[in-house]
Amino acid sequence: ALGLRNPQGLARDADGNLWETEHGPRGGDELNLLEPGGNYGWPVVSYGTPYGGYVTAWGKEPIGTHEGFVKPRFAWTPAIGVSAIVVNDKRGFPLWEDDLLIASLSGACQAMECAGRALFRVRRDGTQVRYVERIELGQRIRDLAKMPDGRIATLADGGRVRFISLFDAQYAD
Repeated sequence: ALGLRNPQGLARDADGNLWETEHGPRGGDELNLLEPGGNYGWPVVSYGTPYGGYVTAWGKEPIGTHEGFVKPRFAWTPAIGVSAIVVNDKRGFPLWEDDLLIASLSGACQAMECAGRALFRVRRDGTQVRYVERIELGQRIRDLAKMPDGRIATLADGGRVRFISLFDAQYAD
């Protein structure tokens, strides 16, 4: 694959699909389903805007068209500062089985809503994104791990680890 700007996380689902999260420029963070030989468009197209100004086109293409390139499965605008990604299994959170869990770094707040500092649950139907749920954590999440007992471990700035389970949250520094 090529045309990837700033990959942050990779995860393979039960069907063998390889999912990737990446930072976009000034918005346009992406969730991509990687295909062998696929061109994802960077630096020709993006859902973000170029640094140094507000424009409605990237190069010769209007922002968000991705004509001739593999389109992201989902894009966040404003950016959430995507980081790690894991595929959830039925241990710990059975109703989230096969959902993608994506961590975010951004703390930017616009229009009374913070874009990042959360865990994002992506519900899929095969390779199609059906919806994205924001789960507020209030911390910049740098990394995620699925624990053997089904809990989700998050690593925040400053080395703070949080274990999330269906019934409670536990913290360790």
